[in-house]
Amino acid sequence: MNTLYKSVYNRNWVDDRKSLADIREMLEAQLSGLIRSEQKRRQPRQRKIFDDLPPGKRIELVEEIKASRLWEEHDRLRSIVDAEEQRRESLLGKYCEKVTHKPLKYFNRLKVVSSYGYSSQGYGAIKYAEGTLFPLKDRLESLGYETHVSKSNIVRSSGTFSVDHCDCVLWGNCEPWAFDAAKRSLTLSEMIESFKSRQLNPLVYNPSLPDWCRL
Repeated sequence: MNTLYKSVYNRNWVDDRKSLADIREMLEAQLSGLIRSEQKRRQPRQRKIFDDLPPGKRIELVEEIKASRLWEEHDRLRSIVDAEEQRRESLLGKYCEKVTHKPLKYFNRLKVVSSYGYSSQGYGAIKYAEGTLFPLKDRLESLGYETHVSKSNIVRSSGTFSVDHCDCVLWGNCEPWAFDAAKRSLTLSEMIESFKSRQLNPLVYNPSLPDWCRL
């Protein structure tokens, strides 16, 4: 099962997504060309600054692009990539609990969280950034791994009311694919318990959680 999970985890469609982005740039360039040509036709004496096209005409040009073979190819490739990524997610979710966890002799950096993402918590920004790692830390340790959390890229506050910031880093002696399996098998109740045991309000992370999750 480990070999299968690792194989599925390592699948990616980076090159395919890049190809799709390149095609979108080509389509946007074609649309810009059509718009500029139409603007020049309407204002032949102008050289640089043109009036916006009427909304109806712009829609007409967009539809012309959508009818092209290039747009059709973009949609075909996107459908294939989307379906493959969904299949990957389905397989990882199905098999994550069947992975056999084996601690390594070395540590990997598994996850990095910036406190800037929790600036709304004021002086608690670092506390809540670090807190996102604790449920994962607890889950890994329950599976027999060793873990620790460190801080890097520390920025000290300079003003009276300014706040320190840093990156909070989770380390563990496991492979990234094994960490992914552990993360997927983490239950909501385990996560909430981990937050509450450290006096962290779970609703800061997800305001839509039910009332029983409130600190």
